[in-house]
Amino acid sequence: MSHTDVASNIAHATETARERVGDAMDRAGTRISDGADRVNEEMSKLTNRAASALASGREYVRTSDRGTVVTDATRVLKRHPGKAMLAAAVIGFVVARTLQRSER
Repeated sequence: MSHTDVASNIAHATETARERVGDAMDRAGTRISDGADRVNEEMSKLTNRAASALASGREYVRTSDRGTVVTDATRVLKRHPGKAMLAAAVIGFVVARTLQRSER
């Protein structure tokens, strides 16, 4: 095999590899984009569910007396302590961020 043949084979192999890498990158980009679309859809669903839950909670608080709210809250805390702690942390974070923004 001559030097010209070797150089030609290397050039061909390099071009083939470059095309394969480009194709793989294209497929990966498409998958990432598709995944981002799914994440956006899921975030939209979660946001809508959260807004609905807040609206329901707002209505409950407005129409219930203090004793009922305290009794129900105690019942929920006992049944779901982990979720209650998570909710408290999220609420605390949101309140803190809101206060920080209002100070600026």
